[in-house]
Amino acid sequence: MTMQRSVEGGQASSCPPSTKLHVSLLHLLAPAAALLVVGSYSVSASIPSTILALPYSDELKPHVISAMPQGWAFFSKSPRDPSIAPYGEASDGSYISLSKLPTTRVENLFGVSRDGRAQGVEVALISGGSKPGEWSACESPAIQECADQVQERPEVSVSNTVSSPSVCGDVILIQTTPVPWSFRNQTKLREKAEKAIKLRVECNAR
Repeated sequence: MTMQRSVEGGQASSCPPSTKLHVSLLHLLAPAAALLVVGSYSVSASIPSTILALPYSDELKPHVISAMPQGWAFFSKSPRDPSIAPYGEASDGSYISLSKLPTTRVENLFGVSRDGRAQGVEVALISGGSKPGEWSACESPAIQECADQVQERPEVSVSNTVSSPSVCGDVILIQTTPVPWSFRNQTKLREKAEKAIKLRVECNAR
């Protein structure tokens, strides 16, 4: 280390001042914003058309797909797929849903409990115990009216073999599909009943 004399006659170090790496906020935000834009266009190009569209998405879609051909639809179930839910008759004659979905309900501890997901498998097993010809097409898209329709039909006996059953006794399974968003102003229904079946579910665990 070389030393040099200061103006006062003392000795001072000739070491260069330390250079520290200074990263500005812009250096962090710019790459994050770029990745966000690229990711948004990648997702938008790989899913069906929605009410939300990014600027120039139609023009950029072929280029985005060729550059990033991955499919994001693999990660989630289509919200337009039909679903089957169990319904039970209340004391006033109306039918109430026995479904534990969605998982974000308070009863499911806002998603901590997985009972809702487990019930989906249970309902699928119960539904699989029936025959396609035993289902009745709904004459009305309203769930209540469809349930009233199959109430007069003979019940079909099936077994529920899960260890902790949540669907037992006299139930009605109704298959529904979501009402498309484009028809939101034409009906108050959020889902359309398609077919139903009246069951007598015997729970072996009980």
